[in-house]
Amino acid sequence: MYTKLEYIESLRQNNTSHWIITALYNMCYKIAMATLAQKYFRQSYIFSNSNNSFESIASDAIAPLFISSKPNEPIGIQRSVLQWDSPITNEAQADFFIHKIVWNRVAQHITKLLKETDPIFKKIHSSLKRFIDKNDYNRIPYLGIMFITESHNKKILNRIISNEEIENLPCNLFFGKYDDVLKNIFNYIENETNFFPAIPLNALIRKLKSLNGNEHFTPLLNISAPSFEEVFDIDCIIEESLTQVYDTIEKSYSKSSKIDENISKAYKSALRDMAEDMKYGKTSKSLFEYLRFYLSNLTSHEFYSTYHSHLNHLKMQLKKTVIDKIKLN
Repeated sequence: MYTKLEYIESLRQNNTSHWIITALYNMCYKIAMATLAQKYFRQSYIFSNSNNSFESIASDAIAPLFISSKPNEPIGIQRSVLQWDSPITNEAQADFFIHKIVWNRVAQHITKLLKETDPIFKKIHSSLKRFIDKNDYNRIPYLGIMFITESHNKKILNRIISNEEIENLPCNLFFGKYDDVLKNIFNYIENETNFFPAIPLNALIRKLKSLNGNEHFTPLLNISAPSFEEVFDIDCIIEESLTQVYDTIEKSYSKSSKIDENISKAYKSALRDMAEDMKYGKTSKSLFEYLRFYLSNLTSHEFYSTYHSHLNHLKMQLKKTVIDKIKLN
C-alpha cells in the first residue's frame, strides 16, 4: 500500500493507475464524511431532503477532484498538487494537503446547497460577498470553512472562533450596514476574546438572516432592527407569493372542479406551512406529510395517485415566486 506522500508523488509525476485513483477517492470520501459529521451536522435542514444524505453530499463534494474539466487535462486533485505552493516532502505535509483540498471542496459544496435550498441565505451571501470583494476585507478558506479577515490579515495564524460562538455573540454587534457589522465583530473578537480576528462567513450569514427574519429578535434588546445593505421584508414576500399560488389553486384547480373546497383549503394550509419552513431555509417534511396534517384520513396511495402532481407543481411555483421576488428587492 502506498503512503499518502507516494500517492502525491504519483500525481506529480503523472504516473497514476486506476487503483491509485480509486484509493485516493476512498481516502477523500472518508475525510469528507468525517468533515460533514464534525462540522455540518447541526445544519440538519440540508440533510432533510432525501437526495441530500451524508453519503451523497460527500460524494458530490469530492467529485470535481476526480474529473477533468477538459480532454487531456489533469484531473482536479492532480491540478491541486501541481498548483500547491507549499512543500509536500513528508507524510504529515501530504496528509495536510489531502485534508485541506477535501475540506475546501466540502465547504464549497455546502455553500452551494445552502444557496439552492435557502433563497434568503443566497441573497445575503451574494450581497455580503460583493461587499467584501469591493472593500478592505479578505475571504480566506481555512480548515474547510471560509473566513472573513481584515485586509492586513492575509493568513489565519491562531485559534479561530467557532460557528456556535458566533451565534452566541451579542446581537447588537450585528446591526447596521455590513461595514459596521464587520468592524463591530472584529473589535469584539480582538478585545473580548482570545481568538484570531476571523469571522466564519456562513455562520455570519445565518446570524444576519435570523435577525433579519426576526427568528431570535426580542423587544427586550431595546435596539433598532438590522439595516443591511439590501433590506427586504421576507414576511411580505412570503405573503405575496402565497397569494399568487392561491390564485393558481382557484383558477386552475377549484373552478375547473379538479378539487373540492376541502382539498383547496388543505392545499393552501399545507403551502403556508411549507412557506414558513422555507423562510428558515428548510422544508422539513415530505409533501404527503404536509398535506396529511390537514387531511387526516389521507392514504399514501391516494396522495400519490391523486394529489402529488398538483401539490408538487404548486410547491415549485411557490419556491420560484419567492426567489424571483427576493431577486427584485
